Amino acid sequence: MDKRLSQGVVSSGKKVVQQAARQTVHEPLEVVKTAGRQVAGVEVQGAQRPDQPIPETQGPAQPTVEDEQKIRQRGERILEALEAEIEEIRRQKVFKEVQRRITAGEVINLTNIVELSSEQKRMLAVQMQLVQANKQKEEKVKNPLVEPGTKRGRNILEGMKGKVSRLRKKTELRLPPTG
Repeated sequence: MDKRLSQGVVSSGKKVVQQAARQTVHEPLEVVKTAGRQVAGVEVQGAQRPDQPIPETQGPAQPTVEDEQKIRQRGERILEALEAEIEEIRRQKVFKEVQRRITAGEVINLTNIVELSSEQKRMLAVQMQLVQANKQKEEKVKNPLVEPGTKRGRNILEGMKGKVSRLRKKTELRLPPTG
């Protein structure tokens, strides 16, 4: 029973494919007629099919003044939204550029950058402080402290000889009275 069912499904699948192939051979341009709507993503409204002509009673009506004003207002709102989006993209681009420069170690005066919001300026200031702190840590690791040299050792015996020789050179040695 299962074998007959699976053969029936396979044979019906073959029949459907063969029928579609025959239809494409006989009417090759039918696919092209609907391809534009399929590619553009336009959905068919209601029960109308794309290949059925629009009845003349549903023909395009002349737009009224109110419709034109609504369309114009809608267009203006869309334009404003797009301009705001473009401005936001510019701000983000400036923010990322300044962030990249700070990460590279450059010190930047953030008060001169008008495009950034106060919150972004605070974030960048904190980031700049972190980068500078990391640089200082790296410098300390690279340049360890230099130990100072120790004093020369005092050799007591050599010190006496030196003292005597200095005294001779400076003045004559005093000799005790003879007599």
